[in-house]
Amino acid sequence: MEREKLALFIYLSAFIISLYMVLGIVMVILTNEAIVLGRSVEGNTLLMMETPIIALVLLSLSFFKRKARFFGSIAIFSAFVLAIFQRADVTISPIPLIGLMLSILALVVGFPKDKQQVSLNERIMNAAVGIISIGMLTEAWNFVWPDEVKLEIFLLGAVGALLMFLKNRVISSGGVPLLVTFYCSAAYALYALNYNPQISWQSFWAASVVLIAYSLIPLRKLLR
Repeated sequence: MEREKLALFIYLSAFIISLYMVLGIVMVILTNEAIVLGRSVEGNTLLMMETPIIALVLLSLSFFKRKARFFGSIAIFSAFVLAIFQRADVTISPIPLIGLMLSILALVVGFPKDKQQVSLNERIMNAAVGIISIGMLTEAWNFVWPDEVKLEIFLLGAVGALLMFLKNRVISSGGVPLLVTFYCSAAYALYALNYNPQISWQSFWAASVVLIAYSLIPLRKLLR
């Protein structure tokens, strides 16, 4: 019980920081101008790029349900990673870094022991997502990325793809936010650093949005 209370306290601390981050995003959207990896972003493009971060913060509220605690901590972790990735070319503010560390601590302290079997249909869909994502990881390796964070983003994407093959929904659900991080980061990189790419940044952004929607399938079952 004490461990659960500690996990909730750590998560709430990270969530409060994420609210500050979301407030900053809202202000950026209202001013209609931001910088992503050194390139100016405005209008609908800005709104598209910031929406996944806000969605991940909202999805992290599932942390209050014990079986969804792994998913919730990964979701808020992913939101902080994306916020940091956007500014990978400049000195990072310590605030999202603190939130990132707290989200990792919440994951470790609140790591669930629960199990929930993934249904056959869901396993097939998860496996398809995992296989496609492994292919996209291979394809995206040749993109121009910020050298400071390229390896970390690909490691997160690879872990996310592998989690999709697990039979325990409590753990496999965490693969989706990690894949959202990869696809959204790839969209940022394609937009800001890759000129005349063979694939559009909107394709990777759309994949991240589809995965956010897909995450509601296992999450709904975890919240029962």
